[in-house]
Amino acid sequence: MENFKEKMTERLRFTQIEQNHAHRVIQSRDREDAFIYADPPYIDTNQGHYGGYHEDDFIRDLTVLSQVKGKFLLSNYPSKILDIFIKEYGWYVKTFNQPLSASHKSQSGTSKRKTEVLVANYPI
Repeated sequence: MENFKEKMTERLRFTQIEQNHAHRVIQSRDREDAFIYADPPYIDTNQGHYGGYHEDDFIRDLTVLSQVKGKFLLSNYPSKILDIFIKEYGWYVKTFNQPLSASHKSQSGTSKRKTEVLVANYPI
């Protein structure tokens, strides 16, 4: 157990956790050698405890990502808003058809599926 703690301590040594709006964190940390992983609440879904994130918030965050000097990788569901930014800025996209959690099975007993996208400002 001690070896695990040492490894985790080293791995997280330069990690910082903040409670702030994503666009503010991105702007404050952006530089050419920065890497930003963005996983905002997905609009048009049940956001659970993240409720209250709307299209305007998503557009604001995408606008900030369009201006970063570093690299970013965004996880999201496909959306018309995201498609506009992808086209306008020439972002790279990788699409995945993923099963939802086990609790989301259809009446036939098979897992429901959802398409997720990874979007980046560099080749994925």
